[in-house]
Amino acid sequence: NGRLDVVGNSYYKLYRNFKISNSSVTFDGPIDDPSINLQAIYTGTKSTQQFGSTEVQVMATINGKVSKPTVQLKLIENGGEVSSSDAQGDAITYLLFGKFKNELTASERQSVASSVGTTVGSNYVSSVLSQSVRDVLPFLVDAEFNYTEGKVEDTDVQLTSEFGDATVKVGGRLLKEVKNFDFVVDYPLNKMFNLNLPETLLMEFFRQQVSTSVVGTDLTTTNTGIKIIYKIKF
Repeated sequence: NGRLDVVGNSYYKLYRNFKISNSSVTFDGPIDDPSINLQAIYTGTKSTQQFGSTEVQVMATINGKVSKPTVQLKLIENGGEVSSSDAQGDAITYLLFGKFKNELTASERQSVASSVGTTVGSNYVSSVLSQSVRDVLPFLVDAEFNYTEGKVEDTDVQLTSEFGDATVKVGGRLLKEVKNFDFVVDYPLNKMFNLNLPETLLMEFFRQQVSTSVVGTDLTTTNTGIKIIYKIKF
């Protein structure tokens, strides 16, 4: 039991990265379901023909248990709080489209509800899949499934494993085409050559698909190679 203060460069992800301040996590029961008290701010800009560029901040307050948190949003424009009847709705549409609700086009208005629902659902499904894979294959360090709404074949799969001293990451859009298979193998140089070198100096073997756009045409190439890297851990 106890309280953990959240300090430094910490962020809360809610469509965007919110910078956290004056926040804490309190362990007062099951370790996987602490109480949270988070204050976080996302700062951006919004441009209109009438007023030009203005600074917009979305302040998020997240309270309650991790398993069932409550989220409240406050919208601030040019230092003043927006006090419209649906300020939280304006905050959501700003996070999604960079605009307030009354500035949305007809097509954007039509997609707001489905965008919000699909984004939340996609994040939930991805987390469930990741945990299920780790339960079945415990040697995995991490498993990520980045699902693009409405396009299952474009799901980006990323699996990270550890075999001895080597860290292996494989993935890509494998559901679309097998040739999209990527891999990265990191191995400490001190282990490879039996030298007194930092653990973070690594030999990296990789094969990665790289997409580029040339004159409106998407081109995909494959990069394969070896390089020496230094990883900074923090």
